[in-house]
Amino acid sequence: MTAKPIVAIFDLDRTITTSGTYTPALLGWALRHAPMRLLLAPVAALLMLGYVAKLMSRTTLKLWMLRLLMGRVRRATLEAFAETFARSTVPDRCNHDVLEEIRRLQSTGAAVGIATASFDWCARAIGRQLGIGAIIATRSVVAADGRLDFAIDGRNCYGMEKRRMIEAAFASAFGIERAQFFGRPLEL
Repeated sequence: MTAKPIVAIFDLDRTITTSGTYTPALLGWALRHAPMRLLLAPVAALLMLGYVAKLMSRTTLKLWMLRLLMGRVRRATLEAFAETFARSTVPDRCNHDVLEEIRRLQSTGAAVGIATASFDWCARAIGRQLGIGAIIATRSVVAADGRLDFAIDGRNCYGMEKRRMIEAAFASAFGIERAQFFGRPLEL
């Protein structure tokens, strides 16, 4: 009997990292590339309160935050920023016990992946810093003009959708019958 490969899937925000990555990335972008957008931060804070009060969905909040604090940037510019953001995040804002576990698993030959509600551009850059290429994330949309659009390709990678995306990505590739989740349990 051939042993099935070990696949370890980690959540990004508050598991690999010690805090969320989306808002710090957006604020970092605005600070570096569009400081006038920081004037919209109070509006973003009101939107967050609207989400807490259940007046809007997590996806709607995410897209409004993107619109307010980042805008329609060129994909290449965004990717370069994401690399800079990832270098400032890893390892300084990461859970070192989790980083050690990732390295240990990688040294055994396990396939390590990240599944996150964060946008793909941010998750892939952090994954590269950690030597992790298998990334399941909320997929951003790039318009025909090469700029980031205020939309999600598919659905927000959160809760049951995250689980569905994990199963779709890894089940056929590795013949996985069940997955073990490190960190917080999925919010189902």
